[in-house]
Amino acid sequence: MKNLTFKKALMGCFALLVGAGSTFAQSGGMPPVSKDQWQISAHIGNASLIPGEMDMNYNLGYGLSVRKSLGYVVSVRGGLWYSRMSGWNTTPMRQYNPRNFDLRLWEATLTGVISLNNLSFIKKASRWNVYAEFGLSLNGYNNRADLRDANGNLYDYSKISYYNPDGTEKSRSDVISQFEAQMDGTNETWKTIEGTSGREVINVYLTGGMGVDYMLNKNFSLGLNQRFLFSRDDSYDGYLVPGSVRDVISYTTVSVGYFLGKNREKPRWYSNPVEKTYDMIANSTKKVDDATKDSDGDGVADAFDKENNTPAGALVNSKGQTLDSDKDGIADHLDAEPFSEPGVKVDSKGVSTESKKPWANRSNNGGDDTGGGSDEGGDTGGGTGGNTGGGTGGKGGRVIGGNGGRVSSMILPHITFDNASDFIRTENYVQLYQIARLLKDNPSVKLDVIGYADAVGNENVNNEISRYRAEAVVKALTEKFGVDKSRLTTKFEGEKNLIMSYDNKHPERKVNAVNRRVEFKIQ
Repeated sequence: MKNLTFKKALMGCFALLVGAGSTFAQSGGMPPVSKDQWQISAHIGNASLIPGEMDMNYNLGYGLSVRKSLGYVVSVRGGLWYSRMSGWNTTPMRQYNPRNFDLRLWEATLTGVISLNNLSFIKKASRWNVYAEFGLSLNGYNNRADLRDANGNLYDYSKISYYNPDGTEKSRSDVISQFEAQMDGTNETWKTIEGTSGREVINVYLTGGMGVDYMLNKNFSLGLNQRFLFSRDDSYDGYLVPGSVRDVISYTTVSVGYFLGKNREKPRWYSNPVEKTYDMIANSTKKVDDATKDSDGDGVADAFDKENNTPAGALVNSKGQTLDSDKDGIADHLDAEPFSEPGVKVDSKGVSTESKKPWANRSNNGGDDTGGGSDEGGDTGGGTGGNTGGGTGGKGGRVIGGNGGRVSSMILPHITFDNASDFIRTENYVQLYQIARLLKDNPSVKLDVIGYADAVGNENVNNEISRYRAEAVVKALTEKFGVDKSRLTTKFEGEKNLIMSYDNKHPERKVNAVNRRVEFKIQ
């Protein structure tokens, strides 16, 4: 063995594997993956010598390699390579130096491959793999030249012309044509290898390079590779120049890879150490999207929607079911009177064709049009009134007479709100509907809409909140129930007229809720 002993070669291989194992250990803390695939690749491309004393022809090199990952960053690759290179020396030189060469080279390589795209764990995995490799090459070669004719005589190159009549150099092809005219094309002369007495030699040299692979699909990949064999010889081209730079073999190849291992994951050099983390995030996001998906846009997620095909604009309950608040068989969003009195008959639009008017008390000594008389301190007006309307209620009473006698005795409902809110809850629309019916049945009646707040927090803020609440109720009555805004007067009293004492420590409690209200008073 030349230049490196077998012992040194083994030590070099051992050092390579130790380095690979160290890098593998560094990636061992990453999320584990199941067994991944092997890759077997076939290579073909151009093989050449650099720098070399001979002008190279275009030569093909062939190879077959197997690659297996040790981790996300490091993998090992073993390969077998063969190439046949030839060329010419077209520069003037001594008579008996070779003018051509025929090199036959084989290799067995073992390299460690570093996936450069996985040195940074920031990006997600892709189909691309950019890598660098470095290792050892166990190689052998021999070299021949065509120096003699069929009779064993050396060719006479003295008649070779290197210059044109004008003194310029002839082209390479012109010089080669002159050589070929003399030669018989038989490379019969074996060249002695530098530093040996033999015609063939086996060496262990360093090899390395870089390349890129692209995963076409789950079975195949396409690659481009540039590899170098760093020799210590200057006789690969059969021409030794003392003191010259040693020859380097260059391989530029394309490859087709096939993945082995049907039930295994893709090779880890196409993966990323944090790819599983990305997948977990993506899966979690998908689960959140699925859990919040609302196909019919009714505000209730499909996972909880008992009726996920409600039409646009339909009012639904917390289960996503279309609301029919008055149970008249017509959905609220199609019902002209969504809060009809229970049990009354309605037309096709949901409008009641009769009314029990549960808020009206017509029992005060008169018929349907009876007005109330005066009653000192009482809660109801007394006496007869007739169509012209009765008198006012007594002192301290809460009865309103007059207005044609149609509103004789009633207590108007009020609406409560959540803490620090002017949002009207769905269940309060029943009271708003009753107020709207009152106004529609009594065209001359006008109402004060008075907002209140509890006594928790800043008084100025509470004044503003009470105003917002009154305005929200007026807006609902006018926009949703068609009440003429001129019949409503907005007022707000803030913390005044508390119904119950408040709990300062727990403003959300119902003891405060009764104070967070809007009341209605007939003007």
